[in-house]
Order: sequence, then structure tokens, then C-alpha cells
Amino acid sequence: MSNEQQKGFEALAKENGSTWWSAREFMSVLGYDDWDDFNKLIRKTQQIYLRSEWFDLNKEFRYYDYIDGDYTVEDYKLSRFACFILAMSGNTEHPEVIEAQTFFAQTVEQFQDSLSPEDLERFGIRGQLKEAFTDLNKTFKKHDGKDHARFSQAGVIGMYNQPNYKLAKSRDIPASKLYDTMNRTELAANLFRVTQTEERIKSRNIVGQALLENAHKQVGQEVRKMVQQNTGKSPENLPQAEQPVNKIESSHNKGSIEK
Repeated sequence: MSNEQQKGFEALAKENGSTWWSAREFMSVLGYDDWDDFNKLIRKTQQIYLRSEWFDLNKEFRYYDYIDGDYTVEDYKLSRFACFILAMSGNTEHPEVIEAQTFFAQTVEQFQDSLSPEDLERFGIRGQLKEAFTDLNKTFKKHDGKDHARFSQAGVIGMYNQPNYKLAKSRDIPASKLYDTMNRTELAANLFRVTQTEERIKSRNIVGQALLENAHKQVGQEVRKMVQQNTGKSPENLPQAEQPVNKIESSHNKGSIEK
């Protein structure tokens, strides 16, 4: 978000026992002008948490309606965290979404007191990241990509200056579990990398394996600089979470989250 947008976002906040934003007002921050389209985004985002079987949708997305003349208007009271995940899931064809993603990815640490517990945030972002990977893979194939493994590795190398197997070795975990142990800041940065790579491929009509790899690597390098600038650390040196995302869900489903 620009400074103007940030001020506008905070100005839209309402207080009634807690801080919240009207979904109908927040959608303009993300460049949406049609409620049906924005409501689809809300439902899509909710599904990520609904599948976890332990996310309280009513806490972050509080549905309500009111009478306006002859019409019943539906709306949601959004928490700051709900605004964050809607921005990260938004349609990147809207420049406002890209600006909001940059803002939230860079400042998520500042929202700690307003957000749900970090484990909940990590689970949600991890779910969005899985969907983003699926969408990017579809775009990769449509643009004549042939070797998906090499394409994926290019983005990792751009962001971490090393392939994923070396990063996994340095963290003493299997490469398949890399994203499960990342903290929320690192997960959000990777989500931004994936969504922006897809956007670049589409907007610039990048076609062919070599050019696709190069685009992914470039975006990874740009995200690397952003992380360094805002955390003072390179992505590979960010602290890892104590508990993997999959362990959080499985422990909760058994009745308690292990401390």
C-alpha cells in the first residue's frame, strides 16, 4: 500500500469491543468494486481455514446484515488478520492487491497483538501457499514450461542463494518439510514470491522454459532484497518455528496442541 492507502486502511477501522473493518469498505482498498467478486474471495479464503477443522471463522469473519432502504445488505466484520489473508489471496490483476501484499508481507510482525496466535497464522498462510503453488504450476504449463522441478528450483535459488536441498540440509530437515517449519514472515514472503511470479508470467506473456526460470529467479531475488531490508536478515537465516505446521493440526485434532 502507498502511504495514502495505509492511512485510508487504518481510517476505516472501527471499534466496538475490538478493532474491525467492514468487508464492503475494505474491498475498495484491494481494488474490488463488485461485492459478488469480493464475496467469492472471502469464501475462497475461508475454505483454507475451514478444511483445518480448528479455525474459528466467526472470530475473524463475523457475518452481519443490515437494512438499507428496501434492501438487506450483507457484510462481514473483518479482523486485521482477516484483512491480511484476504490481501494475500486477492486477485493480483488489481494493482491495489499487489501493493497491499507488499505492505502486509513487510509489516506482519507489527500486527502480532492484533492477529490470531502465530501457529494459526502459519497454518493459514501455508494453506494459501499450497494453492498458490498449484495455480503457478498451471500457469507454467500454459506458458510452455517443460521441467517444473527446474522452474521451482530457480525461484528458491533466487530467494535463498541456494537450492532447496542445501537449505533443508542447513536446517536439518527433509526438503519436503521446508515450508512446514518456516515462521509466518518467511511463509508470507514465499507466498508473495509465488503469486508475483505468476503475475509476471501472465502480464509479460513469458513463454518457454528458460525465460520462465529466469522470471522466477528474478522475482525470488527481489523478495530476498525485501526480506533483507525489512528484517535485517537473509531469508535462509530467519528463525524457524518450534513446531511444524502439520504437527500443529494433528496435535489439535487429537484434542490438544503440544507446547
